[in-house]
Amino acid sequence: PISDMLALRALTLLAGNIRTVLRAPDDVSAREAMLLGSMFAGQAFANAPVGAVHALAYPLGGHYHIPHGLSNSLMLPTVLSFNAEICPELYTELAAVIPGAARSAQGLIDWLKALIDDSGLPATLAQADIPEKALAMLAKDAMFQQRLLINNPREVDEATALRLYRDAWSGWNWDEPANPWNSQYPYNHVMQTESGHVKEYDDTPGSRRIHERHSSGTFYEVHENGDLQHRIVNDRY
Repeated sequence: PISDMLALRALTLLAGNIRTVLRAPDDVSAREAMLLGSMFAGQAFANAPVGAVHALAYPLGGHYHIPHGLSNSLMLPTVLSFNAEICPELYTELAAVIPGAARSAQGLIDWLKALIDDSGLPATLAQADIPEKALAMLAKDAMFQQRLLINNPREVDEATALRLYRDAWSGWNWDEPANPWNSQYPYNHVMQTESGHVKEYDDTPGSRRIHERHSSGTFYEVHENGDLQHRIVNDRY
């Protein structure tokens, strides 16, 4: 019950302020709330350990030097969808404290997908330049994280881990984008060269997003009203 209390308070603070921080990084009040929420979250998972999201994130950081927060974000929607089949009531409880989220397990997952897309971060392992041929290796290495996997609501063996990595590689937003921001403001220009260099950008009034991916890395920028809001190169600010 103590971890549940801390986790819910953490999520309330984080979900209620993260978009303000993305929009206005100098908002001290929102930054303070994010710091406090982060502290409560750390206290929650220090007492009640983490599960498959973290377990599958570790090999991504170890092999490809992806920052730990981003590697967790890359695995989060896929693992939550997997777990939601047996613990929807717990995810519904989380969704209830998130502004704008539908009060259901799917509502929680959809809200997080929208946040990932709004932030300008890569949403799939493919977008993070993880080669598809490496997924079996990652699944094998994830099995060394049994101290975390035993805490997951559903059992994750090597075959399941591989399926989760494959789902995270292809991703939810390459098929039918579910989040309302992306469906309202899709990339309206896409260019691809014979070398595989892909550039996507939009010219929505008041907003401009640029995404490039090529053999040497990835490049993202988000502009609002002519001002640069976010710049990410090879998944780093």
